[in-house]
Amino acid sequence: RRPARLRFVRSLVALFLGVVVVAAVGCGSSESSEDTSVSATEAWANDLCGALVTWTDAIRATGDTIRDTSALSVDSFKDAIATAEEATNTLVDEIRALEPPDTESGTKAQEAIDEAANALSTDIDELQAALDEAGSSLTGLLGQASTIARTLSSMSTTVSKLFGTFSEIDAGGELERAFQDADECQPIVNPS
Repeated sequence: RRPARLRFVRSLVALFLGVVVVAAVGCGSSESSEDTSVSATEAWANDLCGALVTWTDAIRATGDTIRDTSALSVDSFKDAIATAEEATNTLVDEIRALEPPDTESGTKAQEAIDEAANALSTDIDELQAALDEAGSSLTGLLGQASTIARTLSSMSTTVSKLFGTFSEIDAGGELERAFQDADECQPIVNPS
């Protein structure tokens, strides 16, 4: 039973760490704008990146909890998943509240954000259903492992696709410049 538990935990830790990494996808380098004022598009990028960085920090904390197998219990595992759920719900609320960026492709960018928010909301519902189905035993959690792993992977893919969509619709490079210039985006654009 112990090796199965460790494999389960390790696979979930890998998925959570993957979620943290994908936030950086699609934010390549570009020349910085000569205008030092904060444009509406840069303000939008700051708001989006700020929400993503906060979410990433919460997901990282969840991964740290799950990674510590010496202290992991059903309760700590469920608490860690609840942290991920709460962070994702907050992210969904914050990105849905964003005004479309002031660019040629602003409406398409907002449509991509709304689509990502809907997908993340669906993932949260599926994750909660899997935890409810698992009950309060380690055996129950192991029985739902594939569903939990698939749902967490789906969250990661959703964030990755969002940045990929921005790259596709950003013909004028305005979004990329905003990401490069926005202070809140620096942990994503230039990770240390």
